[in-house]
Amino acid sequence: MRNILLASAAALVLAAGAQANCAKSNWSVGLQAGGQWTKADTKNNDGSRFNKSTYGTAPIALTLDWTKSAANSWLYGFGVEAGYVAGNPSKSFNSEGINYKAKFQPTWFGGFNARLGWDFGNKWNLYGLVAVRVQKNEYKLYDAAGTQLSANGNKKSVFGAGIGAGAGVSLTERVALDLQYRHYWEQDMKFSDAKVKLNSHLALLKLSYKL
Repeated sequence: MRNILLASAAALVLAAGAQANCAKSNWSVGLQAGGQWTKADTKNNDGSRFNKSTYGTAPIALTLDWTKSAANSWLYGFGVEAGYVAGNPSKSFNSEGINYKAKFQPTWFGGFNARLGWDFGNKWNLYGLVAVRVQKNEYKLYDAAGTQLSANGNKKSVFGAGIGAGAGVSLTERVALDLQYRHYWEQDMKFSDAKVKLNSHLALLKLSYKL
């Protein structure tokens, strides 16, 4: 009898271990926020640099993610996000003895990302990611008198492709916290007399809930 009980207990332990280590997939919804620093390199049509400035803004988004992982094994998944960028930063500068002010204002955006990494005991994880997004930007240029130059100020939807890395930790069985870094190379904003080359660095914090 004792041998049977010991064998049964061992079988239960093995079954529990197998269940803990089997791959699990889940959907989660989240709220993501952080900082975005966009470098705007403005050049005239002849290729000469007119201005190069960095603008800080704050993106906020709702996210939907699918993830498959197992303890001490590979993690992979994908996600979509949609949100709004807060902030309307401006930079004053001088070009050929003339004072100007430039304003860069991103607004709505949406994106997709794919992740691949490693799960450490279902407690925390590290991963790399690739991402694409479309973001609506507005670039305005003013002279010293505050008059907006007519050739600028158009809103444009700009495509961007990026890479990044992240770390996640499980706060509870259903709640997780992620910290991410991303870098996007973005489509140029072209105007009749100038071209604005863009690239952005982002630091993001995401709180998610497993469905």
